[in-house]
Amino acid sequence: MRPGSRLRSLARRVCSQSTMERLIDPVIADMQCEHAQAIRDDRGWRRRWILLRGYAAFWKAIALHVPIWTRRMVHGWAASESGTVAGALAAAVVTMIVLTLLLVAVPWLRMPDTTPGRMAWLFVMLLPQSIPLSLPFVLLVGVLWGLRNRTVTAPIRRAILGIGLAGSLVSFGSIAWLIPAANQAFRVTIAGHQLDRGPAEMPPASLRERALAMQSQGRPREAGGLFLDYHMRGALVGAVLVFALFGLGVTALRLGRVANAGIAIIACVLYINYIDGLSQVNRSAFSDERVALSVAWLPNVSLMLTALAFLSARRETRLPVQRLQD
Repeated sequence: MRPGSRLRSLARRVCSQSTMERLIDPVIADMQCEHAQAIRDDRGWRRRWILLRGYAAFWKAIALHVPIWTRRMVHGWAASESGTVAGALAAAVVTMIVLTLLLVAVPWLRMPDTTPGRMAWLFVMLLPQSIPLSLPFVLLVGVLWGLRNRTVTAPIRRAILGIGLAGSLVSFGSIAWLIPAANQAFRVTIAGHQLDRGPAEMPPASLRERALAMQSQGRPREAGGLFLDYHMRGALVGAVLVFALFGLGVTALRLGRVANAGIAIIACVLYINYIDGLSQVNRSAFSDERVALSVAWLPNVSLMLTALAFLSARRETRLPVQRLQD
């Protein structure tokens, strides 16, 4: 199979024909052409670099056009499914408010007494850190609520996946820029003077650089903790899209409201407990970055495989009916 064939197949599921011809196909074609030339020249490292650069260009193109696709898909969906959209948005907004208040209230209530204005400002600075944690669950609730007792058509599936991609971009922006700046401002406000940035106040790239430095200095515990934090941030970004896919998988089973809610609650509880349980593990175990990457992404991979299994099971149950109708 030529490199990029699976990516092109994936893109065809969510992109229009004009987008494929204008954007996706040129990226894939360039990668395949350069990759074939590198094979003919017997340049192994060049071949690997071409693949890495080509895959990066593909996902960059996808990321840059997610807002456009999402807007178009949501508008099309809203035109025919206004009740579904309204119900999903209402459920998502309520969930976001509740989760945000729960995530922010604990550290905010532990702060020392101060003036009301200063307390309000500190509350605002705590808000960004709730975004990556709450977005996956908010999207899951919105999908389950909006699609209850509905036939999930191809446009709806594309809209949900587009919203999931857009949510992942929002989560990435929060983790990469907003949260480090807000955390540092919060610490400086509390201390009353400038402080050096800690791991929670570092952008992801700086966090990994420090982890590599700790590893080279023979400090496995510190390096392992930083590697795990770094890859957990990436896993939280991916979790938004994963939970959207999981929501589609659960609704495809058509088990009823109570069963759908039970499955969603169990998945969320297990996910949160897994993340919390990592704090009890000896951080030296993650000094090998490959271990940290695997451990951080394990829940996402498990949920994605479960969602695909649900979707596949639904398709298999429909096949005999279609044959009888024929």
